[in-house]
Amino acid sequence: MIPTAFKHMDKNGFLPKGIKCDQCGKELSGENGPRPAESYAGSFTGLCYSCQNGGPYIVKEHFDGAITRSYPPHSPSWRRDREEQTGYPDCPECNGSGRKYHDQPLSRGGGYYGYCEPCFNKYYNHPLRKVYHEITQTVGAHIYGKYENMFHAALEKAGLPTVKSDDLTDEQKQKILDIAISLLEAFQTEDRGACDKLRSIYEEGKTGDHKKAIRQMKKAAKELMK
Repeated sequence: MIPTAFKHMDKNGFLPKGIKCDQCGKELSGENGPRPAESYAGSFTGLCYSCQNGGPYIVKEHFDGAITRSYPPHSPSWRRDREEQTGYPDCPECNGSGRKYHDQPLSRGGGYYGYCEPCFNKYYNHPLRKVYHEITQTVGAHIYGKYENMFHAALEKAGLPTVKSDDLTDEQKQKILDIAISLLEAFQTEDRGACDKLRSIYEEGKTGDHKKAIRQMKKAAKELMK
């Protein structure tokens, strides 16, 4: 909903009446209501004030024991989005909450809640999770680079410039657009297929042999980058 919010706002920046809270289903307050920020495009989050400021709740329990929780915004006057933090129950720094209070003077904005660094590092450095993210980024960059080279080769073949130019005719611009569109679907299909393959191995590895899943992901990556 958020990506299309600004498309539907009125001249004052408010969204149409009748939009309901994503969590409780209550209609959001309008421009002349008691909580106009709920439906103002610049502060719209899809949540009413009650759900926005409600207590923490568990969003997801992860395969390695980590727990992601949703918290109310630490400074709703600055940003209304709820905040998600991931922690481990045995962490002595945050007691599993995934977040830690950072004290600083008012001259620098005052204190605030941020993520727990030990939990953050433990989560992203888990071998299975770390290898999965590294491999998906590497494979994605390879596929992008391949189609970028194909795009440039097609431009050269058509006698079109391969670098940005302000002197293009409308006909040249259209030809460049046509070439880009002709490659876009193939690129998206290959990229999505690679992501799905690696994701499948990763998901299966969560409840199985992590080392085996890592080997399978590395083997799949080599095949995908041939």
